[in-house]
Amino acid sequence: MSIINKIIKFSIIIISIILTFLSALVQAKDPPQTSIVYTKHNLSGSLSRWPSPSNTVKAIYEPEICIFCHTPHNANPVQPLWNHELSAVQTYKVYWSNTLQSYTEAESQAWNIDGFSKLCLSCHDGTVAVGSVNSRWEEILMNISNCIDSSGKLIPGSGCSGYIGTDLSGGHPISIVYDNSLVSKRNNSNITNSCWLNPPPSNRTSYVKLYPTQNQGGGMGVQCTSCHNPHTNRSLEENNGVKWPPFWQGTSYNDVCFVCHYNDCGESYKIWPY
Repeated sequence: MSIINKIIKFSIIIISIILTFLSALVQAKDPPQTSIVYTKHNLSGSLSRWPSPSNTVKAIYEPEICIFCHTPHNANPVQPLWNHELSAVQTYKVYWSNTLQSYTEAESQAWNIDGFSKLCLSCHDGTVAVGSVNSRWEEILMNISNCIDSSGKLIPGSGCSGYIGTDLSGGHPISIVYDNSLVSKRNNSNITNSCWLNPPPSNRTSYVKLYPTQNQGGGMGVQCTSCHNPHTNRSLEENNGVKWPPFWQGTSYNDVCFVCHYNDCGESYKIWPY
């Protein structure tokens, strides 16, 4: 072998070592603080490089983070790459009150929870084990705590904010079409002492987005993911000493609410015009 060939071979070896070292450095870099790694949606266990930060809802050993919701194979076609078993609940108790001014009680109770909200509730309604995923032959073993029972399901308990249950009557309507027809119906009504609605937000420019629903004939509407981003860590930040709501889409309460609700309401903001 000539000297030149030896030099070339040696150079290739050195370059390979350097690239391997640099690759290891890149892989060793911690995710940004806004990553799901640092949120309560990281449910991974003790074998994970970044184990769950939660003391109450987490797997015992599971090394993967995304697996609880997503999988590249054997996914549920309800949504791309969806991995978690869906809840069998057909009817939830949904929001209605005298301030639900655009719909009757019968109309609102006829809505079915669907779309992205149905995916969220596959864990949060407490009827399906958190570790029940399509891509595994057996359930992922969860750590039993005051928030997780022996069957691996979420339960109500002190500090257990993840449990929502099947009674959704205390929260903002979801799986509800938000279109120009609704805005016109509300804003042209004779109801007083209430806020108007803004035009539907544009999914291309607004961080509060509308998602498909089959209710009311189908269309784009409000789902859990309109106001909450399951992959962010903003709820750990503070705004003037006040923590964000969990997985909040905006930079304040008003930044989200006023996308749809007219922001010049005075005291009438207490009566929301759904």
